[in-house]
Amino acid sequence: MTRFRPHADSVQLRVTVDVDVVATSVEGALHIDDVLLRAIRPSFDWVNGSIAETAVSTGGRSFTWDTSYGQSLVADLLEDGVSSVKGYVYEPYLTAVGSPSVLLDAYATGYSMAEAHAMANLQIGWMGVVVGDPKMAPYADRFHDVRLVDVRNVGNVTQGLDSTLELVVENHGMSAANGRIEIRDVQGSALLSTTNLTLPAGNLSGSRVLLPLNVTVDRAGWIDVQIRYVASEVHAEVTTDNNLLLHRYWSNAPPEVLDIRCLGQSAYRGDTVLCEVEATDDLNVTGAHLQWSVRNETTNATSAWEDLVLGSSNERVWWSTFSLSGNATLLPTGVLDLRAVVMDVSQAITVVEQRGVMNVLNAPSTWFGPHVSGVDETPWTGALLPPGVPSVGLPRGATSDVTVCVSDVDHDPVGEAPSLSVVRKGGTSLEEARVVAWGEVDVNPSLSCTSWNVTLPEGLPLDDLDYVVHVMGEERLRRRFLVSDQAPQVSLSLRDERGSDLARAFGDGSEVLHITYTDADDPGAGAVGDLIVTWSGQAARVLPLQIAAGAQQTNLTLEAPNNPLEEGDLRVEVVLSGAHGAQALASLERELSLTPPNIEAAVLCDERGSAEELRFGMEVWFGARVISSRPLQEAVVTIEQEGWRSTAPPWTQGETETSPSTSCASQIPDDEHAKWFRLRPDRAFVNGEASVGLRATDIDGASTRSVLDLLLRHAPPEIGAVTVNTTGTAGDPVTLTADLTDLDGVLGVACRLTVRDEEGAVVHDGDARVVAFTEEEAELSATWLSVGTINGTLVQSLRCVDVDNEYDEIDVPIELAPADRTSEEDPSDGPAEAGSERTPVWMLAVPLLLLVALVTAFFARSKPEPLDETSGAGMSEEAQEALWGEASDAPAPALQRPEGWSVEQYAAWLDGPQPEGWTEEAWSSFVEEQSALNQ
Repeated sequence: MTRFRPHADSVQLRVTVDVDVVATSVEGALHIDDVLLRAIRPSFDWVNGSIAETAVSTGGRSFTWDTSYGQSLVADLLEDGVSSVKGYVYEPYLTAVGSPSVLLDAYATGYSMAEAHAMANLQIGWMGVVVGDPKMAPYADRFHDVRLVDVRNVGNVTQGLDSTLELVVENHGMSAANGRIEIRDVQGSALLSTTNLTLPAGNLSGSRVLLPLNVTVDRAGWIDVQIRYVASEVHAEVTTDNNLLLHRYWSNAPPEVLDIRCLGQSAYRGDTVLCEVEATDDLNVTGAHLQWSVRNETTNATSAWEDLVLGSSNERVWWSTFSLSGNATLLPTGVLDLRAVVMDVSQAITVVEQRGVMNVLNAPSTWFGPHVSGVDETPWTGALLPPGVPSVGLPRGATSDVTVCVSDVDHDPVGEAPSLSVVRKGGTSLEEARVVAWGEVDVNPSLSCTSWNVTLPEGLPLDDLDYVVHVMGEERLRRRFLVSDQAPQVSLSLRDERGSDLARAFGDGSEVLHITYTDADDPGAGAVGDLIVTWSGQAARVLPLQIAAGAQQTNLTLEAPNNPLEEGDLRVEVVLSGAHGAQALASLERELSLTPPNIEAAVLCDERGSAEELRFGMEVWFGARVISSRPLQEAVVTIEQEGWRSTAPPWTQGETETSPSTSCASQIPDDEHAKWFRLRPDRAFVNGEASVGLRATDIDGASTRSVLDLLLRHAPPEIGAVTVNTTGTAGDPVTLTADLTDLDGVLGVACRLTVRDEEGAVVHDGDARVVAFTEEEAELSATWLSVGTINGTLVQSLRCVDVDNEYDEIDVPIELAPADRTSEEDPSDGPAEAGSERTPVWMLAVPLLLLVALVTAFFARSKPEPLDETSGAGMSEEAQEALWGEASDAPAPALQRPEGWSVEQYAAWLDGPQPEGWTEEAWSSFVEEQSALNQ
């Protein structure tokens, strides 16, 4: 055999045979056969710890290559890298070859190499040769080794009770232990306890522990148990002979109950009961409990078990007392069942139950009531009530609380729940009454009380009623009551016409009294009574008042008082009687607010629009919107200037031919609040600023004033209709006439005529005569004599000036032809003609100067007193003579008291401070004069 080791990556093997044929004749034959080559080297690698088994007769006989017997050697596998291998020195037969399924499984599980071969071949010592480390194992940390060291009892072990054993256990292996501890009774192999166990590897902290084990036995005496550790995995542990311990301990027997008894044959709910338990034990009884319950044999209702601790003086007879609950819901009537629980020093417990020890009965009861809230005195103790019928009746249409109480220690709120019914005096039930159970209420801690809400129907007759209480179908209480008639309820509120509440009264008739009437127990019934209205400063006024049936609200408008009011309050009282005569009273007071009139807007208008100035003789209208909550007593407009005052008369549309501008007048709405006045100041006013004031006063004396500024201007004179009367020849007289108009009055108007020639030289300069034929109209005339030597175009300038220096002037041209001088010229006539020309001029100048003086004197006399406005369209000749006469007598003084002022008011004003613009001397003279005339 030739040992051939191809490369590990080789995939093909080629064998070449060299045949050397000699070129000689040789007798014979050469045969080359097909050769089947098989790879005997494994195609895998060996890892550290790998093992192998062979089935070669002499593979383990020699480790030398090229043996003569030609079989493979285990040395081949060792050379390939296996860590351990088994071979044979002679024919082992198959029975002596290791079982691969056992060998590999044991080794893979974690057993060592020697252990795995020993388990796989029981005849390993016959022909086998094992090469390798016997302790070699692929998984050295896979196995754990749990050792049960020792066990002991913790305290006494008692039959039927949990006991504790303490076990010392440790892990010697290199792997963590995971399994359970089982405790089995040797007698019958009954499993008594199972406890899971997990320990870390033996070289780690916690691999040795003291493990408590709970165990319960069901018999007394000596008990033998086996304590064994069982791994969770089958092959997790190799050594198992240290996994078992045997343990013996003594089991204590529980105590024995000899008797259970109570004192008496029966008891009421709420009573106290004495019961005893007699018990014994092999050692001693250390404690006893008694549990009790009441059971109704008919309904099978059972109360909850109650537990109480018993006491003893000899550790044999144990006793105690307990109270039967008075709560019928928790404790039914029936029989008493007892259960004794006895324990010994080892905490062994014996429980014995005895049924029907004694009878439990219902306790007797006493009822009180019924008590009605709002009728009987409150608070109520729940016990006694005054005898007889209460003086206060039951309300109708309202809900009353009705309460009854019972003295019953075991009152059953369900089975013994009372019921309430309302019965008429004749015995019939009042079906209309609504009775709603409210349930139990807390009135007295020692009593059980039940309450209802009882509502009697509205409109019920006032006959007596009985309240009857039944318990379990038996009448227990009856009480009689009166039926009351509740007084109606009336509420008042003061509102305006829109329904909004008023905090004050104004007395303008806009107050509306809102009355709400409610009769709770007679709804829909009407009422009659009185309404009493009292305004401050006036006597009370009583008015009849009726509320119609079915009406709950009504509105009454309070009539505005026509007489003056005083500062104070408005008081309204309502007295009403209901259906059964019960009275309802209500009153309301509101502060009376006497507000002065309100001047919302004020304007000055003329015929063209808004006016800012007033010319004498022209008209301006004062318009205002005056709103007053009370009737107006007066509205007066006055024009004032430097202490002088004039009253303007009221004006209505259509009263005069002229009227204010529509655009201006539209600022004042045309309604009942609009007030218009016509302004026409007299001649006592002068040019300059003035004020126009409106004072509005109501019947209560409250007033408001609004003032507008106005500029007063006198009207200028106007010259019109000029006529010139002339011959047109120089040297003849020329007469100029014209119409004169002055809205301020023509008295005091002075006119002057000036004539100039073409070069501007004055030909004539003199006053013109003014003759008045009305207060505002006059005619003026002037005559002048032209000089004969002056001809051509002359300009006549006529200028008129009134007392306020307002003026008007016009120029009137005139053509004069030269004088005719064709007659004989006598030198001696020259001087005579010249003289004749001069004489008329002087004769005309004298009367003209006299006329100017007279007019000036008359104006100074007549200006302080204005003309009478009632004068006619023209003046008589006698009047003109009086105007232009030479009389200089001063007019008699007149009373200047403003219109609407009383004597007292004017006197108070005269006694007041000196007005602005007056001198002290003039004011003193005026006061002295007016005081004498103010009668």
